[in-house]
Amino acid sequence: MFVVFLLLLWGSLLFPPAAYYVWMLMRIRRRNVSVSVNFAYQPYVTLIVPTYNEATVIAKKLENINELDYPENKLQVIIIDSSSIDGTLDEVKTFLNKTNFRFQIILLSEKERLGKSHALNVALKYSAGEIIATSDADSFWEKDALKKAVSYFADPSIGAVTGKEELINLRRGVYTLSEGVYRKFYYNLRLGESIIHSTLIFQGELALYRRTAFEEFEDAPGYSDDIGTVINIVSRGYRCIFIPEAIFYDTAAFSFRGRLRVKSRRSEHLVSGIIKSLKLKIKGRLPVMWRIIFFNFYLHVISPILLTLAILATAILYFVNFNSLWFLGLFFILLLIKKLRVFLISYITGNLALILGLIPFITGKRSNVWKKVDEMRLKNYNF
Repeated sequence: MFVVFLLLLWGSLLFPPAAYYVWMLMRIRRRNVSVSVNFAYQPYVTLIVPTYNEATVIAKKLENINELDYPENKLQVIIIDSSSIDGTLDEVKTFLNKTNFRFQIILLSEKERLGKSHALNVALKYSAGEIIATSDADSFWEKDALKKAVSYFADPSIGAVTGKEELINLRRGVYTLSEGVYRKFYYNLRLGESIIHSTLIFQGELALYRRTAFEEFEDAPGYSDDIGTVINIVSRGYRCIFIPEAIFYDTAAFSFRGRLRVKSRRSEHLVSGIIKSLKLKIKGRLPVMWRIIFFNFYLHVISPILLTLAILATAILYFVNFNSLWFLGLFFILLLIKKLRVFLISYITGNLALILGLIPFITGKRSNVWKKVDEMRLKNYNF
């Protein structure tokens, strides 16, 4: 009876995500985003880059912005620094003095670090764009990324657009490879959801928002500027979509500790956002299919809890029934296969991070300010 329970438990872990993934793949194959894309559409854009101790990367970021394929008179750049102590703003000024920067740029500084969302909202007061774009100091856009992303705003139903991340250090090790596996799975889900209507999960490293679709970035504890803001925009009747052709580059953590810190931080945002979307759907204020809300809730809240129970139950079975230890040995032999090992690391660490992200939601101890993961600084890589 216990074995049957265990099989059902593992089945409930594997079948719903697989079914949802297949459904999304089917929608992608019939791809019809039903959006009026106009590549000649070039609205005035404000690009906001919040910084905190980014002296090692900010010059490369400004160089990257300067190379964007976009009209010089239609892009405003705002750098807002949150009390850096490493001379970030000095590096910005040095770069601007040495370089013919093509776009209008505003430098702002906060006296206290209060989180990314707070910094974005301060910068928002100085923005003049019809479209508000956000990026991080250590992420880098393809030259045509902005042009491709804004073309979707020619359709008045579009409230926000996000792009696709390519990992600079993908082959650094097993943890960066596992992030690559996750990203491939993740982007297929986001694209399928976007084709149906909207995806609720964005990446602030390359995100664009219609200015009239929102008042300010979500700044409540535990929520993120991207996911929280997107859910608010969708609740107003707009579509928020992922487009794979708008590409940006970033790094992934290459150690277990670094990966878990990054993933758990992101997971707290995911859990808060998904639960918020469920509440809004129940109230009839979110025009997204129930199946999308349910499966995202299952993947990000229910699944990690079930995985914890499944691992504990499996451990109990093998400690009680030593005759089955051969299966455990077979499991470790299979781990010698690199692709399988990478997949399992991606799956297990991802769910572990979701558990860690659920704890602050339950305890109410949520924060908007995070410690940086130094191993992800671009100074460690050639770009």
